[in-house]
Formats: sequence, structure tokens, C-alpha cells
Amino acid sequence: MKGFLLQTSVIALGVFFILGSGGPQYGDTADDTDDTTDTDDSSGTTPGIPSDFKAVSAYEGAILSWNSTSNASSYELCYATENIDSYSSCSSYDDGTLYSVGSSTSVALSSLTAGQPYYIRVRAKNNLGNAGSASTNVVVTPGLGLNDSGITVCRESGSVNVSCPSTLFPNQDAENGLDPIATDNTDGHAGFDFTRLDEDGAEAAASATDWACAKDNITGLIWEVKLRTNGEEVVGNDGLHDADDSFTWYSTDSDNNAGTAGDDNSALASCFGYDASDSDSYCNTDAFIDRVNDAAYCGLSNWRLPTRQELNSIVNYDVVEPAIDLAIFPYTPSEVFWSGTSVYSDSSSGDQAWATNFNYGGSTKVDKTATHRVRLVSDGQ
Repeated sequence: MKGFLLQTSVIALGVFFILGSGGPQYGDTADDTDDTTDTDDSSGTTPGIPSDFKAVSAYEGAILSWNSTSNASSYELCYATENIDSYSSCSSYDDGTLYSVGSSTSVALSSLTAGQPYYIRVRAKNNLGNAGSASTNVVVTPGLGLNDSGITVCRESGSVNVSCPSTLFPNQDAENGLDPIATDNTDGHAGFDFTRLDEDGAEAAASATDWACAKDNITGLIWEVKLRTNGEEVVGNDGLHDADDSFTWYSTDSDNNAGTAGDDNSALASCFGYDASDSDSYCNTDAFIDRVNDAAYCGLSNWRLPTRQELNSIVNYDVVEPAIDLAIFPYTPSEVFWSGTSVYSDSSSGDQAWATNFNYGGSTKVDKTATHRVRLVSDGQ
């Protein structure tokens, strides 16, 4: 995983900035009274104050970054659940924790409490272990996780794929959130962060060539990975998780179907194991969910259709055809995938559901009698 985590979102989750040693900005209301050096340095190489200190809320954590500082060989953090007036008294604050970062200018904090504001300060140390003044407090509230967009390039009038930052149109999507910070793509494109799992739910190596599921370390969700082991785009020839199978939307759950269950046995749908005489084999979403749960795929028996928002969370808006990270979700076609979210409308009478078109990543309303692809999701154990 990136750092030893995690996530961000440019949707609804804030980015907080502290520039240089200036006063509080962007939600930082702390009155910091201890900005002097904590250690006397007779060497004359006292490190400066880390500048451009940023904190991005993450899934039960936070992603932190700052600019490199003159005369610094390492950095350390103090974080707590109350304002940190005196860095040297870090452990005396509620949940006060000193954390050694090393020479890196970014770090991912994990195992924080979602919804709890954390106050964080960073300071630099020189090669003698002498510390400079700490930054001003930055305040960040860990969340339950939303992915970033995946966009890594900027746009200008008449031009695409422009290097960031753009002088004409500053502060674009690609300049904010986790995407510009997370540069290791082995576990997912840009800010995406996945762990590959085998059929038993055990972690597979990042270099694995075969895996069954993918755990999103940002949202905590576990996703079904489709198969095409025979290398052919033939419906049903790759087993239960064939990438080419299609299904109608069907649910008898009145709390979820908006009054219309959908079509349980369409002649247009096609999937592995279909038998017209066996309703358990039908190519509808409910029957497919039951089959995957019965198989305890990846060690899980709580598979379901993703909500509209969950399905959109794995869209990679940096690419199209398909708009997804194929290194994590191979064999994904540029097709429409069902969500479990019905359309509630005076005009539709519950006969439509939301779906995501992975050709370009947009959401669309679709009649439940239509046939489309399915990628199931689990909340984990």
C-alpha cells in the first residue's frame, strides 16, 4: 500500500494548507504559541520550518506532505486530538503521539478515528539530531474514505494532457488530493490503493499474475475481479466470474427496488451455468449474488451490488475505454455495469436503476429489463 495506506478524495474531503510559518489557514484555528526551537543547536545549521504543510483526510487516516527544509536530514510529527500549543509537550495532549518520519517529506498516518479532528505539527532535525521550530498546527478529520479521481494531467484552452501546474488555469483537479502525491502505481494508478487477494481472501503479491479480488484500501471495500482465463471473449467459458457475462437487474427487496423488482429471466441475458429449468442459475443480479455468496468467493459471503457511489469510486477518470485501472481490474470491457441503486422518480415508476458506463465513466439511468455487466462488492469480514 502507498506509504502504509491509504486514501483521499477531492470530492467532499478537504485539503488544508499551512504556508511557511504563517498563521492558521483553511480550517486551522489553532493559536500556536511554541514556534521556537526545542533543542539548542551550537552547530549553526538549525533546520528551517517545514513549509507548504498539507494534510488530506483519508480512510481512518491522513496523508501529509511538506516541502524539504534546509539543513534537514529527518522529520518528525506530533499529532493529538487537541490543539498542540507546545511541541515539546506532545505526549501530554489527548492522544498525543510523536512519530518519526525519516527523510521523506510525505507520510500516511493510519489507524486514526474517523470523524475525529486531529491537530498535527511537523518539524525538521539536522544530522546531529537537533530540531528546528515546528510548523503551525494543521487540522484534519479522517473519514471513511472516498477515492480521488485519478486525473494526473491539467487542461488548458484547446490543449489536453498539459503538465501541472497550469499558469492559465491554476488549482485544477490534478494538482489536489492524493493523486499528485502518490506516485507508486504498483498498487493502483496515482491515488488509488488496492491489495490483490486470492480466491481464499489471502493477500497476493503486487507482482502476482493471478488474483480473484481487490481490496480498496481507501474505502475498505472488496471488489470482485472478472476472469478471462481462456483468452476468448465468449460468454460463460471462464466460469462464474466470466468477464463477458451479462445480467438483468432484479431484486425482490422492497426497501431497495423502488417498487419494481425487474426481470428475473430475460432471453437477452447470458451467463455461466444458465439452465432454463433452474431459477437459481438465471442470469439476473439477485441469482448471481446468491451463487457468488454460496461459493464464499475470496472467503466472503456478503457480496452485493455496489451502490451508485461505490461503483463510481473505482472509475479512473485519467483514462477511457475503459475508464478503470486495468492493472487491478483486468478484462474490464468498455461497457455498462449495474449498480444496486434504483432510480426514484415520479416518471420512472421504479423501472430503472443507475449504472456506470466504463467506456468513459459516466452514470446513466437504465431500464431494469436491459442486460449489462456486473461487478460485485463486499464490505469485508
